[in-house]
Amino acid sequence: HSWDEAFGYIFGTARNLGDPVAEIGKSDSFLNEQIGLVDSDPDFAGVANGIFQALITGREAIIDEDFDTLDQQIGFLRTSISQVVAVRAIFHIQQGKSILSDINNEPTAAFHDLSKGYGLIHGLEFALDENGTPLFSEEEVGDFLVSLSGGNENNDGFWEARDNLQILDEISD
Repeated sequence: HSWDEAFGYIFGTARNLGDPVAEIGKSDSFLNEQIGLVDSDPDFAGVANGIFQALITGREAIIDEDFDTLDQQIGFLRTSISQVVAVRAIFHIQQGKSILSDINNEPTAAFHDLSKGYGLIHGLEFALDENGTPLFSEEEVGDFLVSLSGGNENNDGFWEARDNLQILDEISD
């Protein structure tokens, strides 16, 4: 049930379930969209198809009670989906930085991107490697979030990032 539910969260809104990868990024505004955006980057092309194939192979492994194959697919999905979250977090942080770098731009557009980055960084607390080991501790993620939202006793929020763009590069790195 949980495996099928995971498939549904990513590909379930596709109109063409015979080839849902063709619609990746167009079916919803959640994980499907994020995978589609990462997949459209030449550096990460194929991530959507890899996730799709892992879900199909894993489902077959469940039916066949082939738990070694299932574990391999779980490992692949953990790393691939975690990578999607990290890539999109970095994108939004750098997009916010780019907007803030232009003195003529209003900070509200940058803050919109930084807010998205903030939410995606929070999701990194649940990012896992292929063995199920967290990529970041709760404390590390908390440190990223504090840095992004001011990192000082005044809790200046994104205004601090506006005045110190280096913070955004440090978080991205």
